[in-house]
This record gives sequence, C-alpha cells and structure tokens, in this order.
Amino acid sequence: MERGEINGPEAVPARVFKAGEIALTGMKEAAEILGVHPNTVRRWANDGLVQVVRLPSGVRRFPIDGLTELRRQLYGNQGD
Repeated sequence: MERGEINGPEAVPARVFKAGEIALTGMKEAAEILGVHPNTVRRWANDGLVQVVRLPSGVRRFPIDGLTELRRQLYGNQGD
C-alpha cells in the first residue's frame, strides 16, 4: 500500500493509504471524518457498523468511501 492524497470537495485527511483502487485511512483520520472519538470508531468497527480492513499485523484501515457514506447517513449534507 502506498500513501497518497485525495483531493475533492469533501474534507479528507492527508494520511490516505491505497490498496489497489480502494483508498483507506487509519483510526484517527476515520474519527475525524465521522466527527467522533477514535474509541467510537473502534467500537463501531467491532460491532460491524463501520467497514474495516484488517492488515496482517492487526491494524485497522477504513475505506474512505464507506466513511463518507456513513457520515452522510449520520449528518445528512451538513458540513459539505
């Protein structure tokens, strides 16, 4: 996976990892996108409410598309 940046109308953190065509980000950045605490993201991931990719090391990575969709579901178009 390589690090990169995604530009667009939505606020996306600078730490973005790409796995093929899927843009992934870490726990802290996922929490920032969703506007919640990282512990909330961790709990939602454990409960299956947030899409998560587990690396062989056990580190969680979150698909940015899934996070932005969840943010829209939670907050509607507020903040866009």
